[in-house]
Amino acid sequence: MPKEILTSQICDRMGITISAAMLEEAGFEVVRKDKRAMYWDAADYPKMVDAICSRLQETKNNDIPPPRVREKKTSTAAASSTKTTVNNSDEEEL
Repeated sequence: MPKEILTSQICDRMGITISAAMLEEAGFEVVRKDKRAMYWDAADYPKMVDAICSRLQETKNNDIPPPRVREKKTSTAAASSTKTTVNNSDEEEL
């Protein structure tokens, strides 16, 4: 077994997507960073599984939160042309 394991390898092995922040919140420490890649102690993998399972168990009776609303990003040019179109429509109705 390797001494270090990447966050992506942990996700692949568990079959779910988790973040490095989740692992840090569970008390695990990054062994090494290489640019954006975070390496963890591979020996901690069984404890990581236990921690994630415990976290999921804690949430199973939580209320379902409302859906997140995402604002659409528009460019300035698109927003200007939309305003122009709206103004033109308003003038035609008068």
